Amino acid sequence: MVADEAGGSLSLVICDLDRFKKVNDQLGHEEGDDALRRAAAAIVRAVRSIDIVFRLGGKEFGVLLPNPDTLEAYAVAERIRLSIQDDFAEYPVPLTASCGVATRRKGSFDRKRLLRAADDALYRAKGAGRNRSVPTTRSWTASGRDP
Repeated sequence: MVADEAGGSLSLVICDLDRFKKVNDQLGHEEGDDALRRAAAAIVRAVRSIDIVFRLGGKEFGVLLPNPDTLEAYAVAERIRLSIQDDFAEYPVPLTASCGVATRRKGSFDRKRLLRAADDALYRAKGAGRNRSVPTTRSWTASGRDP
């Protein structure tokens, strides 16, 4: 990845569609598949052109952000969340998203650590009532220590 080669920062945003099961239960799995495609399109519209959007599985999406600062990564997560909220406001089963944000400042890429930190932040967003973005409480350097 370019951010690693340049030694830059890297952020991961994980977004989970809140209460997505209701879509499948009330509208059927085919409509659920359409809702996932619609959510993906809303995410793509909300991110920067250099960001990488992917589906983690189920109702979770990830976005890799090369070279952001912590505030910029949080701002992208909020744009994603609001894009989904707005896009599904008039949907038969209104959907929202919870997002967890983790930023690795500089140095070697530790995929598992970045994923774990973003996932922990996502669980805090869910626990705080859903439909919000929560940044990780830690960032780290190549040495693994807080800066």
